[in-house]
Amino acid sequence: SLWIDSIKQSNIFGTTLYRDASFPLFGRIYYPIQPWFYRIRSELVRKFFAPNNHKTIVIELQTEAWTENGIIDTPLNQQIASFPVGRLTENIKYAQRAGLDEIYLWGLEWYFYLANRGHPEYLEAVKRL
Repeated sequence: SLWIDSIKQSNIFGTTLYRDASFPLFGRIYYPIQPWFYRIRSELVRKFFAPNNHKTIVIELQTEAWTENGIIDTPLNQQIASFPVGRLTENIKYAQRAGLDEIYLWGLEWYFYLANRGHPEYLEAVKRL
């Protein structure tokens, strides 16, 4: 298949890393996956499908609220309650324990959105990290 052929030719494996999500049908779901899972999955992809991969990166680490109705349509207090600033720090540390080569954060624009609405703590937390 085209998908397998493109993986075989790749030199970097990119994965998403979400800790929890909200779905209209199921509600809020917390994924009970341990950090080592991502490292093992990377090794398996490299061994069986993509021997030319020389690194694995997290292309999207969840570091913002995931709401059922989207950020714009969710009141600010509900956004913050669904993703407290401590979870931002926790998710970054979790991703670091996975041991992958690079981590890209999903949510930076949300930190600026919050800072412009009187909540700079997310932007400050990510600057410290």
